[in-house]
Amino acid sequence: MAQSFYKGYEKRQALRISYREEESPDIKIGSLCFKVSDLSENGLQIIISNGAFHDEHLKGLIRLRDGRSIGISGKVIWKKDGKIGVKLITPIPEAVIIREHQLRAEKMDENR
Repeated sequence: MAQSFYKGYEKRQALRISYREEESPDIKIGSLCFKVSDLSENGLQIIISNGAFHDEHLKGLIRLRDGRSIGISGKVIWKKDGKIGVKLITPIPEAVIIREHQLRAEKMDENR
């Protein structure tokens, strides 16, 4: 699993990546576009700036950092502080999350 600087109890065991706003991938849901703040094998967090997301179930397309797009479907399980948490119906492959971490590391190396 990727190194984390979080020192508290972590109840989630799935591989995950949290994004800074300037690096976060887009997700298109219908005609609307949002930013993904956190992505894991089993779920994601989506920034909804105006709080106007009312659907319980969603289907969308996430555009990843390497240019690939992956389709997702899931259920909104929480809304808080301008974000929604989505539990995915079909998990995102671990290799996708690993690739996102690799691309972040490469970008950090370029910026040194």
